[in-house]
Amino acid sequence: TGAGSIGITESARGALRFAVNTDSIMPLDSASSLPLSGSIAANGTLVGGLGGLELEALANVRSFLFGGVAVKKSLVRINGRDLATDSMQIQLSAALDSAVVMGEAIDTARADLTYKQGAGQFALNAGNGNLGYRFGGKLQRDSTATTVNVEEMRIGSNDAPWVLTRPFSVRMNGVDLVADTFALEQSAHGGSIAGAGTLAWSRVHKDSLKSARQPLDFGLTVRSLPFGEFLHVVGAEHAITGLTDGAIRITGTAGEPIVQADATVTDLKYAGAHI
Repeated sequence: TGAGSIGITESARGALRFAVNTDSIMPLDSASSLPLSGSIAANGTLVGGLGGLELEALANVRSFLFGGVAVKKSLVRINGRDLATDSMQIQLSAALDSAVVMGEAIDTARADLTYKQGAGQFALNAGNGNLGYRFGGKLQRDSTATTVNVEEMRIGSNDAPWVLTRPFSVRMNGVDLVADTFALEQSAHGGSIAGAGTLAWSRVHKDSLKSARQPLDFGLTVRSLPFGEFLHVVGAEHAITGLTDGAIRITGTAGEPIVQADATVTDLKYAGAHI
């Protein structure tokens, strides 16, 4: 629902107040394989006209499910200035107090994004009593791609976190993703993760043949990764301990990928057995 006015000349201004209340969020793309549902109540005000709009909005997300992310309660605040102009500015903040991400319970989280004239900054802090996730960096967007510069990353157990030691950038254009060399270290076990390269994906549309021919060239190496953490990532919870060294190489094309991988597990312990 809404009521008010919006200016239709360069100098005219108006104010439009609106409210949105929905108990059923549906995906715009019916072909999407990822589940999407939720319940949202929002209200806000648009002020201005053709010369530029200002937006203030507040959304109460009562529930939200997308892929492996389930949010039970969240509050999102959006402020926009000079919308529909080349000087557009957006500030977004979101806070939640209950969520499950890829099977991991998150007690609290806060995300902030500022964006102005094709460039912005982002920050995310989330976690529970045992685990923490912190990301931060900058982003840039032009007519062809979006580039995300990751400057800070700290993830995993609060007692033995993985920390980004080599900031990197990721460039995405809707067809492929190119990542600079990145590196994380876990000092508690002498662990390290490093990778770089190009990933691409093929979609079902008129350009599917062209996207299927996009080349792949991505590599990832792992040293002294606790085996229990690896099992947790792939969703296989077992009381197994040990350290994993390994490497993955992905080549070929988006339509016909070639994956080569090897791994070595040392000091493996499970149910009284020790290898």
